[in-house]
Amino acid sequence: MTKVLRKEREFHQREREILEAALDLFDHTQWDKITVAQIAKHAGIGKGTVYKHFASKEDIYARLAMEDAEQMLHDLQGFLGRGRGLDQLRKLLEYCFECHLRSPVTDSLHMYCKQLNIRGRISPEYQQGIKQTDEAFMNLFTQPIVQGIEEGDIADLPLETLFAGMHATFEGALQMLRNKEFSQHELNGRPVNADEFIGMTVDYMMAALAGMPSRQE
Repeated sequence: MTKVLRKEREFHQREREILEAALDLFDHTQWDKITVAQIAKHAGIGKGTVYKHFASKEDIYARLAMEDAEQMLHDLQGFLGRGRGLDQLRKLLEYCFECHLRSPVTDSLHMYCKQLNIRGRISPEYQQGIKQTDEAFMNLFTQPIVQGIEEGDIADLPLETLFAGMHATFEGALQMLRNKEFSQHELNGRPVNADEFIGMTVDYMMAALAGMPSRQE
């Protein structure tokens, strides 16, 4: 039993080393040029060893993106159940922006794994994991939205409609932040920094959610 446990521990440790090596390369190398051979060399192991753990580099990146998303989900849970639904939603969105900005590497990983041509190269196991993670985010955000609707602070529209608008606004603003396009905007004649841009974006999202006509109107 001890020998089995030791081998299992060594297997997981080697897997962790592969993930860390890939993450480090992702931070210093053009991500679309990285190969499994480079990851193996960076981890100090043979390429065949990498394939014992992951079918492809896309699976490695999917695993890293999922782990980051799981940590984010855990952190976001702490914002639920405190105050009105609209206020909870604001904190969730602000934290999501913060997470993407504080780690450009993991932000790039998420962006990489969202590409349809990349998704097609990810193993079914990890595709399912990504799908479940996406559903977990939807379920988490649904809670304050439903609460906000019940409290009369958020327009009583289908959740699909609210999510579509929120997602489009969030992803658009995030892309502007990545490209530093927000710096082209000015507020009262002065440049807008990233924090201000995020604040204005979230303010807009809150106003849109609260101000849209309900289904009864």
